[in-house]
Amino acid sequence: MPSASTSSDFGTVQRIIQGQDGNWFVAGPAIPVDKSPSALTTGKDGSIWVASRDFGTVQQIVKDQNGTWGVRQFGDKPSIAVDKSPAALTAGLDGSIWVASSDFGTVQQIVQDQNGNWGVRQFGDRASIAVDNSPSALATGKDGSIWVTSFDYGTAQK
Repeated sequence: MPSASTSSDFGTVQRIIQGQDGNWFVAGPAIPVDKSPSALTTGKDGSIWVASRDFGTVQQIVKDQNGTWGVRQFGDKPSIAVDKSPAALTAGLDGSIWVASSDFGTVQQIVQDQNGNWGVRQFGDRASIAVDNSPSALATGKDGSIWVTSFDYGTAQK
């Protein structure tokens, strides 16, 4: 992520809600997120997770005590670094977040440790699971499994 931010370094996320009159509208101002947001998912806690294709990051959007939505800080950073070009997100039944990298052909799991810190889970000696090229979608199975599709191969893997 660049050290100095300019307006071109940001994408935005907006919240659309239904009013009491039944009409849908954008609620509140746009929330600046890392450039080129490529995927969204809802966390088990109701937060929104967004992936940045250009920066290779995932951010969590949460509501503060005043009811204002914004990007959560992870220590001194507003994002979690993941493999290049994240293309899909899904929430695990356990509250973890899964992210697929279209450039690397990998899937990673973002977990919260016992101290409340979020980060990429290690699978033995590596931080990702290799899958077919160009993963393009993720879904969580009813049994807690994670499903991933490959744009290049036209496959689905569990």
